Amino acid sequence: MYKIVLTPCVFEPLPLLPALQTRLEELLQIPVEINKKMLDLEVFFDVQRGQYNALQIIQSLPKKQTEKTILCTTVDLFIPIFTFVFGLAHLSGCCGIISTHRLVNRYYGLPDDPELLSQRMVKEAVHELGHLAGLKHCQQYDCVMASSATADDIDIKSEVFCPNCFNQFKQHFASKPIF
Repeated sequence: MYKIVLTPCVFEPLPLLPALQTRLEELLQIPVEINKKMLDLEVFFDVQRGQYNALQIIQSLPKKQTEKTILCTTVDLFIPIFTFVFGLAHLSGCCGIISTHRLVNRYYGLPDDPELLSQRMVKEAVHELGHLAGLKHCQQYDCVMASSATADDIDIKSEVFCPNCFNQFKQHFASKPIF
């Protein structure tokens, strides 16, 4: 079985990470650690777009065969074919990234809602972990693997996999030793 590692990078508030760690362990029944070393993303800043290139970020990370790493950040992310992304992970890869930049209500001119932000973070982290386990987007609107183009799309879906996606996820994560 793999372990999951959450790594902060330009991430505030840090108190959200332990809550994310706990919820992921509850949902997925997989060990989750928080990396104490914070990564610097400035080299991935695209001056023309005013955003950070998520693809370059995850491609730069070391590939560890025994863990799945999710970077957690507050910066605005993009990939060349989209104006923004909430997160990114390669199918069956080792590393993914999620950003709270467009998950916070304040981005949309709404009052802060820490509980809603926490729920959105969990859904995005589980979604990217699904991609790391080889899952593609699911057609069931309430599955956590459903595609999300807006924060409202994230709010509609569940924080858990549909039965089919769950079976694929568990099969992938159970197939590899932690050490």
